[in-house]
Amino acid sequence: MIVGKTATPEMGWKGETTSRVHGSTENPWRAGRTSGGSSGGAAVAAAMLPDVLHHGGDGAGSIRIPSSMCGVFGLKPTWGLVPTDPVNSGLSVQGPITRSVAEAALLLDVTAGTGALESLEGGVRGLRMAWGGDLGFAAAEPEVVAVCEAAARSFAALGAVVDEAFPPLGDPWPVVDAIWCANQAAPFSAGRLDEARDRLDGGRVPVIERGLEMTATELVDAQSAKALYAAAWETFMRDWDLVLTPTLPITAFPAGLDQPGSVAGRRTEYLSWTAFTYPFNVSGQPAATVPCGTVDGLPVGLQIVGRRGADALVLRAAAAFEQAHAWRLLQDD
Repeated sequence: MIVGKTATPEMGWKGETTSRVHGSTENPWRAGRTSGGSSGGAAVAAAMLPDVLHHGGDGAGSIRIPSSMCGVFGLKPTWGLVPTDPVNSGLSVQGPITRSVAEAALLLDVTAGTGALESLEGGVRGLRMAWGGDLGFAAAEPEVVAVCEAAARSFAALGAVVDEAFPPLGDPWPVVDAIWCANQAAPFSAGRLDEARDRLDGGRVPVIERGLEMTATELVDAQSAKALYAAAWETFMRDWDLVLTPTLPITAFPAGLDQPGSVAGRRTEYLSWTAFTYPFNVSGQPAATVPCGTVDGLPVGLQIVGRRGADALVLRAAAAFEQAHAWRLLQDD
């Protein structure tokens, strides 16, 4: 039974949940900090309420960002696994936000008919896992990376082989920026932006304007680059079962800001700070975030990424980690 809808930012445009309708959705771990976004309301509800499963969309990290910041589990499935109508033409997929891996597998079974719940057993012995602490380009706070690296290397104690490796592909942010802006701008063609400008989230307007200024050639170039990027990751994954990274480069920043402004001294744009999550929207691979510790009392997530179509393996590895590293849920404190 669908109970209701939780808070999101306007049209899910940013990785922070504030809107003119409901104000800021703050982090359940610390007042005044963001819950992340765009599915911030769902992640807060998952952290606070047992026995309720939550469904979110993820176009650049919108399931994984708030799940990581709120200390819950989130899965961005393989692109196209969960059917949508109309078919999404951008980067977004639908997936679960829950308190446990088993709950996420159950919800994925309901929405995609995958049989994921039956595949959680088996552990990770013999799996080859690549640790990508910065993926070769991502700025991140050292304390966050340290927590995530310790979590990643702990898979070795469970029988996996963990080595540092990542493909030398660079940052796909220009691809994300182009496709994101085009999709945000699509409802405002033919001069409709001026009719709505005063009612829109102020930070979203420049994103829409950038999309309206784009040419068809720019969008086609971005889609072509997206396909090449996905193919390169597919080649890399021939040698690896899973890739492990931090989910986010930082913990929860102050609520009400569209984005942190900088990460490890590097200035950021509206979603460019989510440099560990959006690559796998471009590649279409399944990617989950599992709570793996805290920095200054705020949750940190470890991202587990699989080959396209290997959602069950991602869930199995997350379940093994969850079992080995019991996470203290918020209301148990």
